Amino acid sequence: MGLSPSLVLTSAETGTRLAKATIQGKYGSWTVLDVSALAGVESWRPLFSAICTLLYRPPKFRAKALFIDMDSTLIKEESLDELARRRGCYDEVARLTTEAMAGKFSFAEAFRQRMALLGGMSLGEVEQVAAGLQFNCGALELVAACGRSGVRVYLVTGAMMPVAQVVARRAGIREVYANTLVLRAGKLSGELAGDLVDGVAKGRFVRGVMAQHGLNRNEIIALGDGANDRYMLQEAGVAIGFNPKEVLYAYSNGVISCGDLGLVQWLLTR
Repeated sequence: MGLSPSLVLTSAETGTRLAKATIQGKYGSWTVLDVSALAGVESWRPLFSAICTLLYRPPKFRAKALFIDMDSTLIKEESLDELARRRGCYDEVARLTTEAMAGKFSFAEAFRQRMALLGGMSLGEVEQVAAGLQFNCGALELVAACGRSGVRVYLVTGAMMPVAQVVARRAGIREVYANTLVLRAGKLSGELAGDLVDGVAKGRFVRGVMAQHGLNRNEIIALGDGANDRYMLQEAGVAIGFNPKEVLYAYSNGVISCGDLGLVQWLLTR
């Protein structure tokens, strides 16, 4: 498993909408023109989705569970960055987020520093920010398709539990695994309650769910974008990088770079 960044390219001609993308999956490759417009042209989506299915889904694959990251995957934003924007420390928190997701230093250290900066925010403020976060194109469509197909969806994130719970409720996702924080007088203390949900913990959570429900790799889809998602993707029969950081290519057997999560629903076909 694994992709070379040089094999997954998206380049746009200056001043035009025309774009060309070479999609490289574990089971083949395909070149698509005008990929920038595909998400908005319904007549193209079934064809493009069928291509994704052929490239990304192993033989005899039957999805029963989907594990999806939240920040920059299910939603467009990095939730801690948006909390920092509300708090007035956006630049510093955004820098820490970018460096951690690129694998430049540990998620644990980045989380600790960001929590220290966000300490003192009220739970009400946190939930207000969460209510305004935007879903990526096709996200709600994918969750709904999972429901119709009997595929359980798990939101697995290193973000705050209060944010993840609001986002999950809005999306119709029941299962959430996120960081639980210490509150004092209804405000963030900057401290973590329990173990940190980092990349290793994400992988451990997936294995736990698989053991609990008797699932195997060929029944698991995992989607993520950053370095801390690699452990989760390693457990899945279909591991998809969604607009991924370069470090994640080596752990993905498929990449979606056109920004449409709705395409993943074709992988649910039995």
